[in-house]
Amino acid sequence: MISRIPRLLVVEDYADDERLIKRALQRMGCDMDVEYVHDGEEAVERLCGSGSALPLPDLMLLDWKMPKMMGAEVLREVRNSPHCKGLVIVAFSSSDGEQDKLQCAALGGNAYFVKPIEYQPFLAAVQGIITKFGPGNRKKAVSRVAVVQLSDAHQA
Repeated sequence: MISRIPRLLVVEDYADDERLIKRALQRMGCDMDVEYVHDGEEAVERLCGSGSALPLPDLMLLDWKMPKMMGAEVLREVRNSPHCKGLVIVAFSSSDGEQDKLQCAALGGNAYFVKPIEYQPFLAAVQGIITKFGPGNRKKAVSRVAVVQLSDAHQA
């Protein structure tokens, strides 16, 4: 049996954060097929609309604060789609608000990470997310949210 390359969908509207995510994945030698979309509407179209004919990613890294459609709306739409039942969704946001974390949990997110402001911690957080929730570790991805602080990302 031929194994396939795991798939990651990154939903990120801020170009600088997208570059940092790319750098983190390169540094860890991440062997994943990575697709980038730049707002919530693109993400929903990719997963639930005309793009749903494409293979489902194994993991979605979802920015929570975006124009056009916020992460919460994306999460709600995706979790209501039968096509996306097994998708692991990790919110990655600049917001450290308790309400955002609770909303992510209520909507079925698998985890919520706060984006660090500094360069090295940002890279470490992305690497921690991939290590903890990537396809090789799907058994760790649970159906309820794990509100994860930055220090947890370093330990993943």
